[in-house]
Amino acid sequence: MKTEITDDTPIASVNELDSIRNFKMRLLKKLDGYGHMSWTVGNEDWLACADAVVGRFNGKVFVATHVVVDCESGGWVEAFHKAVLPVEGGEPPRGILDGYLDTCCEYYADQQDDECFKIDLDQCQKAISEFDQHLAKLWQTRPDAPDSAFDLIFD
Repeated sequence: MKTEITDDTPIASVNELDSIRNFKMRLLKKLDGYGHMSWTVGNEDWLACADAVVGRFNGKVFVATHVVVDCESGGWVEAFHKAVLPVEGGEPPRGILDGYLDTCCEYYADQQDDECFKIDLDQCQKAISEFDQHLAKLWQTRPDAPDSAFDLIFD
C-alpha cells in the first residue's frame, strides 16, 4: 500500500515515510547472495543466488530478500528479486528459488549431457529447502529479540 503525500500530510508522517524508505534501502544493501553463495540453484553457466536478512524499524520486524542471477555465457549478473516484507504473523514466504530452478531447467533441458550445463537437481532442491528454513527462522524473530539478532536496527 502506497502512502500518498499531499499538502495536508503532517510533517511527522512525511519524515516517517522517508525513514522507512531509508531503512528498507539500507536493509536491502545488507544482502549479498552472489557474494556468499549459500543458497544457489542452477548450473555452471546459469546460477541464481538468494539471500535474506532481518531488521527492526520502530519496534517492527522486517525481512528483506533478494535473488541475483549470473549467466556466464550471456556475460551478465542481475538482481531479479528484491523485497522487504513486514513480519506480521502468518507464514513466511516459501519457494522463492523454485521459479529460478524451473527457468534454468527449461533453458538447459536439452543440454544435460554437457557437464557445464548439467543441473544437479538434488543439490538445487536442498538449497531451496535450506533457504526456506533460513527464511522461516528469520520470520520467527520477535521485536524484543536481542539487538544481535538483527542485521539492521532503526528505533
